[in-house]
Amino acid sequence: MSDSASAPPSHSKVLAIIFALLFISCGVIQVYSLWKWKGKWLIAMTIGCFTYGLGVACMASPSGLAWFFLLTTLSPCAFIAAEYVILGRLARHLQASQHLAISPGKVANVFIFSDVVTFAMQGAGTGIEIAQIKKVLALGRWLLLGGLILQLISFLFFTWMVVKFVKNLKRFEPERLRKDRSLTFLQNEVWLVWGLLLSCAFIIIRSIYRVIQFAAEGDSQSLGITGNLSSDLFFYPFDGIPLFIAVAVSSLFWPGRFITPQSMAPRAVDTESSSSTNVAEGALPMDKYRERGRPMPPQDPYQHSRSHPPAYPHEGHQDKRQKYQQPHPYHNNPYYAQQAAPYGAGGYQQNGYYPQQGAYPSR
Repeated sequence: MSDSASAPPSHSKVLAIIFALLFISCGVIQVYSLWKWKGKWLIAMTIGCFTYGLGVACMASPSGLAWFFLLTTLSPCAFIAAEYVILGRLARHLQASQHLAISPGKVANVFIFSDVVTFAMQGAGTGIEIAQIKKVLALGRWLLLGGLILQLISFLFFTWMVVKFVKNLKRFEPERLRKDRSLTFLQNEVWLVWGLLLSCAFIIIRSIYRVIQFAAEGDSQSLGITGNLSSDLFFYPFDGIPLFIAVAVSSLFWPGRFITPQSMAPRAVDTESSSSTNVAEGALPMDKYRERGRPMPPQDPYQHSRSHPPAYPHEGHQDKRQKYQQPHPYHNNPYYAQQAAPYGAGGYQQNGYYPQQGAYPSR
C-alpha cells in the first residue's frame, strides 16, 4: 500500500461537531423521556446515541481515528437492538400479535441473540485491527466483515417481518393505522408504526454502506477508515444522516410514552369487529381465518339455535322441543290429521316433528 493510499482523508471539524451535538441532543431527549414516561427497555438506544456522538467527535482529530472507528462501528448495534424490542411490544400494544410471523415474545429473543453474536464478531475484529496483532490481522478483518454481513442479513429478515406486520394490519384491521384527528401530531400512536418502518429503511442503508466500505477498503493497514469511502462525502450521507433519522424518530415519538404494561395487557375482543360466532380472545373473526387459510377455532354447536330460534318446533334441536309449546298451525286440520294417523295417535310428535298438543281426530 502506498503512502498516499494509506493517508486518511481530511474531515471537516465543523461537520463532526454538528453531528456529535445532534446525536448527543437525541440522547439527552431520550434521558428526559426515560425519566418522564419510563421505557427502560430502550436504554440501549440512549447509550448508543452518546457513544456514537462521541465517536463522530473523535473524527475531528487525526489522533482520534481509532476511537472514531471503534465507536461508530459498534454503537449502531444498540440502535438495532432497540428496534428488535419495539416490534414485539408494539404488536402487543395494538392487540395485533396474530399478525406477526412469530410470537412477540420470540421476536426480541431471537433477533437480540443474533445482534449479540454480530456485535461480538465486530468487537473482536475491531479490537484486533486497532491493536494491529500481526498474526491474526486477516482474521480480524474477516470477523469484522462477517459480523457486518450477518447483521445486514438478520436486519433484512426483521424488516421483512415489519413490512408483513403492517400489511396484515392494513388488510385485516385498517382502523389500527388511522390517525385520531382529535389528538395532536405528537400524541398519535399510529406514527410508531410508520416510524419503525422508516427507521428500518435507514438502518439498512447504513448497513449496506458499511459492508461495501470494509469489503472494498478494509485491509489490515487502513482499518477501513483511510479510503475514499470513509471521506465526509460518503460517511455523512450513508452513515451519519440515516442513523440520526432512525434515532430522532424514537426521540420524537418515544415508544415508552405509548407502550405501557397496561396497554400490552390482553383486552376483550371488540364485538362490533368480530363475527357473531364465538371467537377465542385475541383471535381473528371467522371470515378472516377463512381468508388466511388457517384452521378455525372450536365453535359452540348451539350458537345458531340460541341466536336464531326456529320458526317451527320441528326445526329446532330435539333437546329443545319442550321449550316450544305453541300450537302447530295445522293442529286441527282434518287433512293433516289423516296424514298423521299412520304414525300413531300422537301424529307427527312421536317422531320428533312437533310437541304433543292434544288428541288428533281418528280416521
